[in-house]
Amino acid sequence: MKEMADCRLCRYFKPIDDMGAEELEDIYVRANMIQVKVLERSKNILGWCRKRKWIVTHYTGKCRFFAPKKVRRQKSLGEYVDV
Repeated sequence: MKEMADCRLCRYFKPIDDMGAEELEDIYVRANMIQVKVLERSKNILGWCRKRKWIVTHYTGKCRFFAPKKVRRQKSLGEYVDV
């Protein structure tokens, strides 16, 4: 059984707050043309999935395209300098 995916942790998710005016316009045009049924159930748009080319209306759920972001950890000074 697949685990629950969280879009905020996926490399394909782009939050609506990080989008420019042109991207937002494209999303709302697509929402009005194609995904009216999706938006009837949930009026809020949280972001965009670049893999599915689809509007994200909730963060968690099942997704076969979920790919976790690479986590970059901060290295300590001791790892760069021989002490």
